[in-house]
Amino acid sequence: MSPGYVPGAGHHQAEMFWRNVSTAVGCDGGHLDCMRGVGFEKLSSAASDVEGKYDYQLQPRVDGDFVGDTYEAQLYHNRFNFTGPPVITHEKHENNSQAWPGVSTTDDVVGRLLELYPESDYSSPGLRFADMKQSFDMTAHDYALTRALGNQTWNGMSYYWYSTYSLSGNGTTSGFGSSTPIDTSVARKMQKYLLSFVHTGNPNTMWPNDKIYWPKYGSNATQIVFNSTIQLEKDDLANAKSEYWNEALWY
Repeated sequence: MSPGYVPGAGHHQAEMFWRNVSTAVGCDGGHLDCMRGVGFEKLSSAASDVEGKYDYQLQPRVDGDFVGDTYEAQLYHNRFNFTGPPVITHEKHENNSQAWPGVSTTDDVVGRLLELYPESDYSSPGLRFADMKQSFDMTAHDYALTRALGNQTWNGMSYYWYSTYSLSGNGTTSGFGSSTPIDTSVARKMQKYLLSFVHTGNPNTMWPNDKIYWPKYGSNATQIVFNSTIQLEKDDLANAKSEYWNEALWY
């Protein structure tokens, strides 16, 4: 599941959204007594206007009651009640295939990140930063969930987009959603893993002779890779980049 824009650490963005909406409806400071007196149409209009201007993702937010804290923080402190079974995947180039706007010089990225994302690996500073942002927003979070659940998860990486058959390039220079013709063989196998998991809680149970066995992450950090072929390899999340972001954000 992808929520679109993925909030970073803490509650800063959500707080600023609340402040902007409350100010727009005449409740400077965002006090609840004032906000409860605002009509629904006025409040809805203000929220939609602020969301459109600031690219804010409307989704459940931390309130200290129904949602006690950000899900990453809850995972790292083992404050969750979930026993199973999960499949965790990420797209290889979901957010790092286009250079990030406004990042045009090496001076825009600093410190430890320069070591983790060496300049020689990228054709432009924008692509360098885009890969950092993908690690921060997406892949590091998958690694957090895997660790919180004791590595008893099925992990995967896909070069395919959400339709499950559009193949993105192996490099990091293609545009969003670039594709090649449908590979029906790979698409069917991907769907068989998904349907098997939905029906049985295990992606391997159904049609075992039609696809390779998908092991759990375990101590070997194994993941399945969906590309023009399907194979197993060591998880690309278990690296210094993911560990750095998790340490910086939550430990």
